[in-house]
Amino acid sequence: MASPLNLHIGGRDENKSAHEESEEISGQTLHLIIQLPDGRSIEDNFKSGVNVEWVLYQVANKTELDFNSLELMLENVKLLRPLSLTDYPNITNGAILRVVVRE
Repeated sequence: MASPLNLHIGGRDENKSAHEESEEISGQTLHLIIQLPDGRSIEDNFKSGVNVEWVLYQVANKTELDFNSLELMLENVKLLRPLSLTDYPNITNGAILRVVVRE
C-alpha cells in the first residue's frame, strides 16, 4: 500500500498557528512617539518589521498632513521609506521620531 502524501513544508513549525508565525516574522512591538510639525505628538505601537512608509501612512491617516510630503526623522537622520524600522538599530521601544513636511 502506498504511503499517504506528506504535505509538510520544511522549516515550518507545525505547532504554531499562522498568526503566531506572522507575529514572529513581523518582529517585536515598538511603542513610538512621533512628533508632528505643529508640536503635537502621536504615540502608537508598530511592529519592528514594518517599513517607514507604513509609519508615515498611519501618521497621514491620523492627521491632516499630506502623505506624499512627509518625511520621518530620527535625531538628524532621514529614514528612508522602503527600509524597515529594524534597519535602524537606534529605533527602540520609546524612541522619539519627528515628522517633517517637505515643501
